[in-house]
This record gives sequence, C-alpha cells and structure tokens, in this order.
Amino acid sequence: MLVTAAYAQFDAMLPVFAKNEVGVSEKGIGALFFVNMIVVALAQLPITRALAGRSRVRAIAAAAWLASASFLLVVATALWLEGGEALALLLAMTIGFTLAETLHGATQSALVADLAPERLRGRYLSLLTNSYALGFSIGPALGALVLAESAVAVWIGACVVLALAAVALHGLELRVPEHARLAGAAGEHRGDVTPHSSRRSASRR
Repeated sequence: MLVTAAYAQFDAMLPVFAKNEVGVSEKGIGALFFVNMIVVALAQLPITRALAGRSRVRAIAAAAWLASASFLLVVATALWLEGGEALALLLAMTIGFTLAETLHGATQSALVADLAPERLRGRYLSLLTNSYALGFSIGPALGALVLAESAVAVWIGACVVLALAAVALHGLELRVPEHARLAGAAGEHRGDVTPHSSRRSASRR
C-alpha cells in the first residue's frame, strides 16, 4: 500500500500533475527530485540513529501519516495555486514526503529480515523487493486513471489509503515478535535490501 499510494504517485504522477495541472516548468519538476535526493542523503543517518531502540512498526506508521499529510499540500496546490507559488508548496511537500520515505526506509528491510526464519530470509527480502515492483506497476496505472478525471481526487485518495495503512500498522504492532519489534543501532540495514535502491530500481521497470 505504501509503495502504490506514496512512492508510485510521487515518482510517476507528481511530474504529470505539476506540469499539466499547475503549470510548473520542467526545471521546477527537476528541482523537486533534486530536493528529494538531497534530503534522503542528509536525513538518512540521523533518522536511523534517532530510531534506535524505538518501535519499527510505529516508525513505519509515522511514515505513512507523514506521507499522507504531505500529499494534503498537493491537494492545496491543486485547489488554489499555480506556477511559482505551486512550485514553492510542492517543494515543501517534497521535504515532508522525503522525510517519510527516509523514516520508512530506515526500518522496513531490517524488520522483514528479523521476522524471517534464518533459512528463508533471502526469500522474504526478495519478496520485499518484488513488492516494490508490483506497487510501481499498479500505482501509476491507477493514478493515471484517477488523474484523468480529477487533479485533486488522486491525491485525496492517496491520503486516505496512507492514513488507513497507518491505522492498520498501529493495530499490528503487538503482533510483531518482541525480538523484531525495536530498531537496533544505526546501520541496521545490514546490506540485505535498501528500500531506496529497491524503489529506484522498481520505478525503472
């Protein structure tokens, strides 16, 4: 759900929306993705350190809430702004979204790795990577269908889906085994799967 409603919409639908609906230039769209890249680079290690000893599931839920709130800024852009003003608000949205992305990325692969039985860990992580590819197959198709009808509806829909995902994650927290529940020290990705690279490779398929 997070890949379909968040990453796929940001990567595939945001450029189309920005150019066709609110008049952002191609350079402006490039600036959005440049900011996304810079915030990931700057925030990834501090966020990973800050999460040490904290609930992984709550962190992923917080990422869903933050992504949902960030997309509300896209709704505001669609309703009231154009051109440079629209770009300014979309840049603010990109910062919030990227923090959500980084929060999600700092916990997801390690959580999956700890949930997996030792002999099946490779399969679990492969399934995680394939889930990105599936999300990037479904998300843009659904987003394009909705965007063709309404510039606002696609982002409202993403907000709702992400909020529901966050609520569901809060409900699942106590079902996570204790050994996998809390984040470890910084650098817990362990080199198994990095969510940012999974997202980038999936989005190019």
